[in-house]
Amino acid sequence: MLKEVLRSISDGCTSVRQIAEKLDMQESTVEHTLRILNNQGYLSADLDACPKGMPVCRNCPIAKDKPNTGVSLCITEKGMRYLKKN
Repeated sequence: MLKEVLRSISDGCTSVRQIAEKLDMQESTVEHTLRILNNQGYLSADLDACPKGMPVCRNCPIAKDKPNTGVSLCITEKGMRYLKKN
């Protein structure tokens, strides 16, 4: 589930609602998953921590979705490596 949510962000989902609809999940589950991904270092609340040159981070749809997430988040280098595995 973690990877699916992270992949949805990298694929351009722009809100918690879009992720929930794409993955057929409840929004509260998506929000909880975003917190887990942030706590594990796959997402960052600090936009300056995002890898340079990563379009997903530079224009992170979740970062623009503050009303739904409550914080600005972007995919970190660790998150990008995780997505590239398998």
